[in-house]
Amino acid sequence: MPVQPPTPKATPTSADAADAPAIIATGLVVSSAPLGWPDFTVEQRYAPSPGRIEKPKGTAAPEIYVWTGPTTFDIRLGPQTARMDQPVAAMVIAPPGMPMTVTFPAASRFTRIIIARPYLDRIASGLLGLGSYRILPFMGAADFVIAAIARIFIDAATGRQPLDAEMIAGTLRELAIRLLHGHSDQSFALPDAAGKLAPASLARVLDLIGEHLAEPLPVDRLAREAGVSRSHFSRAFTKSVGRTPHAYVMSRRVAKAAHLLRHSTLTLDQIAAACGFHDQAHMSRQFRRRMQTTPGAWRQGSDPGATAAGTAPD
Repeated sequence: MPVQPPTPKATPTSADAADAPAIIATGLVVSSAPLGWPDFTVEQRYAPSPGRIEKPKGTAAPEIYVWTGPTTFDIRLGPQTARMDQPVAAMVIAPPGMPMTVTFPAASRFTRIIIARPYLDRIASGLLGLGSYRILPFMGAADFVIAAIARIFIDAATGRQPLDAEMIAGTLRELAIRLLHGHSDQSFALPDAAGKLAPASLARVLDLIGEHLAEPLPVDRLAREAGVSRSHFSRAFTKSVGRTPHAYVMSRRVAKAAHLLRHSTLTLDQIAAACGFHDQAHMSRQFRRRMQTTPGAWRQGSDPGATAAGTAPD
């Protein structure tokens, strides 16, 4: 698990190479930058007391900051100033070109997401049909869906709950849509929302899956978490995620197994148990089906033709 670094340092984002980097006098806990995820960067940072964030006026990408616990700080966002004192969770959205300064009177941990402007433009015009848009400044209680997505990305970046490329792309797309729908100057109907799980329900289910992969995850349990019937859940989940509940859970199990094989000394039996497979043979079958190689070959780095976990058709 990542640890608090001894010396705070500033680290530039890779989301938009032309963007002027924010000056962040905080310690970097983890960043997705070394993983090469396209179109965005996510970071978890630790702010000692006192800590400071300064986002210059010339930045070209929107930035989202999420605190998931009680937090207090002073903020200047464009012409607005405020004292934030959130008992549960706080969020700040800094639009492109708007300067921001945040000072922390006490130690704080937060997530920072930078979405490349060209990617957001593609979602706005290509998927949502928006001719133009403007991201609006925001500071207040955290959007629960954005907070859940931030946690999913951090868990993936740290390796606690790995995601394959398809899941990362789909989750980023949902984040971009959420940002444009709730925090821009444009009003529009969410694309093809009929029959899908409500965002809050989907976030709870994805959290449950990520936190309990080592346990049985029958559809009945997932449906109860979503607060809907079993039959409705299966249809709505498939429409929301693009995979059946079983296929999605299995892809998450394989992704976690792939990470543990490369980054732990656990035996194959131990990895199978940690990922929720019935036994080693069950893990091997599912791993070969999705990765086109065996767990042993993957661990040794011999994986010709392997695909990202979970991308093979089910």
